[in-house]
Order: sequence, then structure tokens, then C-alpha cells
Amino acid sequence: FCGPFFLFSIAAYRRHLSCMLGHGNSCVKRRLQCWALALYVALCILWRSPPFRRDSDPGAFALPLPGRTGGQEPPEPEHENQFVIDVANELWFAADDLLTAGSFMGDEGWANRGESPATLGAVGIAMRNSAEALLFADWWTVAGELEVAGASGDFYFEEQDFLDMTQALPEEFDRWGPEEASASSSSAQVALRRLSRVMDDLAERVGNGSVAGQALRRSAENWRRCARLLAGQEADAEEQS
Repeated sequence: FCGPFFLFSIAAYRRHLSCMLGHGNSCVKRRLQCWALALYVALCILWRSPPFRRDSDPGAFALPLPGRTGGQEPPEPEHENQFVIDVANELWFAADDLLTAGSFMGDEGWANRGESPATLGAVGIAMRNSAEALLFADWWTVAGELEVAGASGDFYFEEQDFLDMTQALPEEFDRWGPEEASASSSSAQVALRRLSRVMDDLAERVGNGSVAGQALRRSAENWRRCARLLAGQEADAEEQS
């Protein structure tokens, strides 16, 4: 947005200098045309550029890819344990949407309305670091980043929930699978579902149709998908009450 507007502004300024140097009254007309063109291009770019997209409802916004923030994806894994990769991807997307929600809530002034966008950002960064550590087989970092998330998220979350997630981590990640996880992660499953409810409640407060609300809803669903994986189920399985 800023780049094209800047270029057209420079063009308008040069027209203005031309007029000041005595190149005739016709410059006034050209100058107005240039400014009008700059404004038109700026509005077109703002209207069409991501992450915004107007839907049929003029009051609604949607992100470009359902369930994804701006098309970003987790990094490529450096191992072949598909269960660990699946868990890491769910955590990564949940964390990435926390960052999206925190960013938009900050821009919209929610920090002055009783919310804490900075908390979402801090937890999102730590959780995404933890997920990437799972993908990079950096096993020692996983638990440490979960602890950081717990320590920085007390505005919304219970620190114990993140500690319960660390207790579900295996001693040998290379052999971690659905059976091993389901036998030792009951507390982590409860914690993940509790985290998802916090996100659903926050989405209600900021508006489910807003960009932040959509991101929070997606984050909550990724927490639930991760809980299902740890329970030995498919991520897409129906949630049991």
C-alpha cells in the first residue's frame, strides 16, 4: 500500500514544483489529476490486498485461506515420525493464529478495553517455537518453550495447563505414537480443551466475524485437533462431549 502511494506522491510533488517554477496555470489541473490518481490507486490497493477481503457481508472480513494466516505454513520437518509431525503442525497453526489475533486486537484498541493482545503474542511466539522444535527434532527445546508460554500467558491461561502438556512429552520422541500418547497424556488433553474454550470465549468478546475472532476460533479448533491426536484419534474426528 505505502510503496505505490509514495511513488504517486512523488509524481504529484514534481508537478507541484513545476508549477512553482512558472510553467503555467495548466499545471494546477495536472497536479489535481495526479493527486486524484494517487488516491484512486491507494484505495484500490487497500481494497484488494490481503489479509483483507470483502465478502458479501460488507461488515465482515475473512483471511485469504481458511484455517491459515496469510498462506504461511510450518517449516519442513527434519524427521519422519508422522505422529510428531501431525501434533507439531496443529500446535503451529494454533500458535500462528494466536499471533494473528493478538496483532489485530492490538490494532483495534482491545488493550484499552480489558483484553491483552500482548499476552496472545507472547504465548503464540513460544508455542510456535515449541512446535518448530518438534519439527526440527530439537526435543530439549519443546518443553522449555511450553514453560515459557505458561509463564507469559497468565492473563488468559492457567500455567498448569502448559506444564501438563510438558508432562505428556515422551522420553524418546522417535518412537512416540498414538498408543504411547493416549496412555500418558490425559492431563494434556484436558489442558488443550481448556485452552480451546478460553479462545472460544475470547472470540465471542471480540466478535466472531472479525479477523481476530476468526483467528481465535481457528486456534481453538487446532487445540482440539491436537487433543484428539494425543487421545489416539484422528484429528478430524467428531468432538465427544
